[in-house]
Amino acid sequence: MLGRGAFDALTCRVEKVDVPELGDFCYLRVLTARERDAFDQSMGDPLTKKLTVDNITARLVVLCLCNEKGVRLYNNGEASHVGDMPTTVIELLYNESRRINGMLPEAVEDAAKNSEETPDSSSSTV
Repeated sequence: MLGRGAFDALTCRVEKVDVPELGDFCYLRVLTARERDAFDQSMGDPLTKKLTVDNITARLVVLCLCNEKGVRLYNNGEASHVGDMPTTVIELLYNESRRINGMLPEAVEDAAKNSEETPDSSSSTV
């Protein structure tokens, strides 16, 4: 069984992503649980079910775009600046950010399937 030390040693994975339009590459990182929760909450109010998707593409890219050590290149306040960049580049980074953070529909469907798989209720242990 994994102990606390194994979890305390976890770091957010960083992935290299080719950006053909710029002829080079960059790095994107996996969000922390706290960052993911804050991002999800920023998209809307669960009580009113009102969605706030304004500049959502740039907001996610700002959270994930980093250097090779996982240090962010932009802070949250710079999402508007990133949102003014060409969609061809930012959309690529957005889609890759969603992929590495398990935000694509396939990842959500897989998680739902896994949570539905429960032991057969008719079986018993003796």
